[in-house]
Amino acid sequence: MHAPAVRAGIVLSTGRAADLGEVVVLAWEGCAREVQASVGSAAATVASRTQDWMLASVEHAVTLLELGLGDYRAALASSTRCRQDGPLGFVTEPCVVEAAVRCGDRRLAVAVTEDLAERIGRGPAIGLGLLERCRALVDPAPSADRAYRDSIAHLEALPGGFELARTRLLYGEWLRRSKRRIDARVQLRTAQEAFTAMGSPTFAARAQMELAATGERARRRSVDTRDDLTPQEARIAGLAAAGSTNAEIASSLFLSRSTVDYHLRKVFRKLAITSRRELVDAHRLQGRAVWLAPSAHAGPIAWGESPAPLVVQP
Repeated sequence: MHAPAVRAGIVLSTGRAADLGEVVVLAWEGCAREVQASVGSAAATVASRTQDWMLASVEHAVTLLELGLGDYRAALASSTRCRQDGPLGFVTEPCVVEAAVRCGDRRLAVAVTEDLAERIGRGPAIGLGLLERCRALVDPAPSADRAYRDSIAHLEALPGGFELARTRLLYGEWLRRSKRRIDARVQLRTAQEAFTAMGSPTFAARAQMELAATGERARRRSVDTRDDLTPQEARIAGLAAAGSTNAEIASSLFLSRSTVDYHLRKVFRKLAITSRRELVDAHRLQGRAVWLAPSAHAGPIAWGESPAPLVVQP
């Protein structure tokens, strides 16, 4: 993956060149076990050195992991802790806003956006790009559309590209909900390609699922692949195993409850299980990052399949 580019974006947005940026890269790659292991290590370091910003950095990594997995309730909790631990450039507030909006807490999202606007003022470009993304999430149309485009304009010229890809993903989700499917496909496809190139399978899976929801044609299923979980089935199954109700899953993924019910029935059939308890057990055995991450090919996710290494030409 283009790890130097990802790290450049992290340094630009957080203002810190510490090696904890490596933990953020791991979160970007969907490495759940490694990120969670870093939390305890950082907590011990903070206790001995009273450097709260280190814990904030790890909490930000956890937030990125949760957002990539679509676990917005957990992301809201971790991003709120990150914000309380200390300032971390401009990256914390956009995560809080995204998670709060997805959890239905618009009041919090608006308050955090207003606070970010006061901090950023007239610049820098990274801050303005993230601020416009926050405004897009809380503003009604057509203001949201303009804010998304302004966010992209600010972020396009900056190194790294991961914040730009996140804006394109959110813009594509918004366009799909606004019934602008052709426009949505352009943003989502661009985001998916960027996430894949940067080695972020969890965010790529989000983009892939949204693309499928626009009617983008998937590969033809064969006898060998008919029992694989599709990206959308895998994400719904992961959220259900994490404790989300069907109504909460529908709200998070912008689907109807009947659609969620339909996909869960297919998941139960494919996995040969009959209860959510069995779903939780299977989820724990496989590891949620593996379950929700797409394989390197463009097809559906095989149950328990680890993503193949992504090879990006220099």
